[in-house]
Amino acid sequence: MNSKSIAPKKKVHLKLLFALSLLFASSLLIAASVFSQSPRRELIVSMYPFIPNPDNFYRKLETKFEAANPEIDLIIKLNDSYYDEKGIIKEVADIYEVDCILLKDFIVKKKIQKIPDYYSLPLDRILPAANIVYQERQLYGVPHWICGNFLIYNKTDSLLTSAKTLNDLQTAFGTNPPLSKGLLIDLKGKLTLGELYADGLMDQYKNVDSVKKYVALNHLDTLITIPNLCRIPEMTFADWGRDDDYHNKNFFYQKQFAKGNGRAFVGYSESLYSILNEINNACAKEEKCFDQKNISIKEWALSDQGSTPVGWVDALCLDASLSGTKLKDAMKFISFCVNIDSYHLALIPDYGDSPRYLLPAYKDYYSDTLILDKAPLYSQLYPLANRIVSFTGDGASSILRKIGKEIDSIYLKK
Repeated sequence: MNSKSIAPKKKVHLKLLFALSLLFASSLLIAASVFSQSPRRELIVSMYPFIPNPDNFYRKLETKFEAANPEIDLIIKLNDSYYDEKGIIKEVADIYEVDCILLKDFIVKKKIQKIPDYYSLPLDRILPAANIVYQERQLYGVPHWICGNFLIYNKTDSLLTSAKTLNDLQTAFGTNPPLSKGLLIDLKGKLTLGELYADGLMDQYKNVDSVKKYVALNHLDTLITIPNLCRIPEMTFADWGRDDDYHNKNFFYQKQFAKGNGRAFVGYSESLYSILNEINNACAKEEKCFDQKNISIKEWALSDQGSTPVGWVDALCLDASLSGTKLKDAMKFISFCVNIDSYHLALIPDYGDSPRYLLPAYKDYYSDTLILDKAPLYSQLYPLANRIVSFTGDGASSILRKIGKEIDSIYLKK
């Protein structure tokens, strides 16, 4: 081999060594940078689990928050035993999304702290029911969602359109109606019946003090409200509302309404998600399912005095132990959770999915053009949500469950 062939090879080797040395040096710099960085700060949030398609929303929420706050490791927990003894009241987290029927329990047990004074709740923007987050003039949570029962029916149904009282509804449905003409409602479940009882009390007596007076096992309103509840099964086909098998089937009543097997459905606004999913993604042409363009929503009267709707507020609350950086991180998430971008994540459906139709606690989101474009029924829901009344009390959820159990086993027993 002559000298002319050796020289170029030496240059190649030198270039390779130089490149490798640069790569090694840059790797050391990257490693040093990684090790010099502080570890991400954990923030644990126990969110409300009973929303449509929760994994999809909470995954998007977590991704967007962490992208804006890379120093925070957001961990979202969902407790399927939310209302039970081992539910959210026993959860260990930095932030709790509390159904405000439990808010007084959280305060009494000193599980949460007041929202810092520097946070200003926009009182001109929140729905009236959301004021429940103020207890003894102190702000204990930031409102997120509101929920309550509504009557969902066909806008061409003139009798239901004009119905304002329980007696009007009985006239419209008749007694023991046929399959396509009956009321679809779940009349099983202790908390479900307890909440219907509270709703009936508010319809009858029109104020929170009277409602609370009768939310006691030894002082049930057996003269008016419970007899009113006992009128409901007569409006259903073949006592469907009291069927354990149907109660245990996921979204049974919503799907039956979508298929036209019922004149109207009673449930939370988010029930529309299951109804619309069934219509759009599961109904065969031969089934002649409900035309979603005809969906109408109104208050659900449980008294001959008309309707004063009871509802429940979900609020974001701070663990009592938080301080310093952890408290600042928590408030950063809460502020993020109630901004317009996060509500867009929740309320504007992905392609092929249906709107969740959760009720924001803030008035302006009902008229947001991006939301209305994909979820037009918010224009109907706003005036209804704006009339909802809420309350809380020490042990209120537990008491309503016990009342519901008694109504189920004694008053509505077949």
